[in-house]
Amino acid sequence: MKNWSEIKEYNGRNRIHIDGKPYLTLGIQYDYLNCTKIEDFDYLFQHTVSLGCNTLFFPLRWLVMEPEEGKYNWEVLDHAIARCREYGLRMSLLWFGTNQGGSARPAPDWVINDRKRFPRIIDEKGRERDGLCPNSESTLEAEKIPSINFLTILLKWMVRSTRL
Repeated sequence: MKNWSEIKEYNGRNRIHIDGKPYLTLGIQYDYLNCTKIEDFDYLFQHTVSLGCNTLFFPLRWLVMEPEEGKYNWEVLDHAIARCREYGLRMSLLWFGTNQGGSARPAPDWVINDRKRFPRIIDEKGRERDGLCPNSESTLEAEKIPSINFLTILLKWMVRSTRL
């Protein structure tokens, strides 16, 4: 596979190069709460380009990608990638899995509702908090599987094009 992005040193500073040329990121991040259904964010691509942006930082929530354990839905990701290509935008993906600002909100219901398998953070006073315990082996294992599947999907997209 062709190396389409790299970091190069220029006058003692590192610069990102894409397709062999220096790249200045003029980006915008969509609100991660509004990227669960296509109709909630689809209209934003045209606005993104009209603002002069060349890069979209797109949030992916685990609950959208794996709503049921072992059952994946790539519709939102596929649509976002296709629209970025249509509008000539580069894309940087932001994974929101077990934790977002100390909260378990990005995790799917099947994780949230199973407190025994997926324990919560316990604070210094012994109180259970909203966030999933980052040291829980079962939580790490559960999130590892969709992460690997997600990277596999990205690799397939990248093989088809140099633009993502």
